[in-house]
Amino acid sequence: MPSSRPWSRSRAWRWAVPTIASRIPTEKRLATRTTSPKVIDARGTLNTDQWLEAGWITRTLGRP
Repeated sequence: MPSSRPWSRSRAWRWAVPTIASRIPTEKRLATRTTSPKVIDARGTLNTDQWLEAGWITRTLGRP
């Protein structure tokens, strides 16, 4: 008899377990996929120190 849930608890739990890719910061993963790592922060919400450390050239609008 099929359960009323589309997935079992064990299957749903797999989504909560962090993968190796999720442990690597996004800015470092993206830097490997671009030819020139540049980012423009139009809203001023990025932590530019992290992006600079990962090898990106950052520019935030309204800031020098």
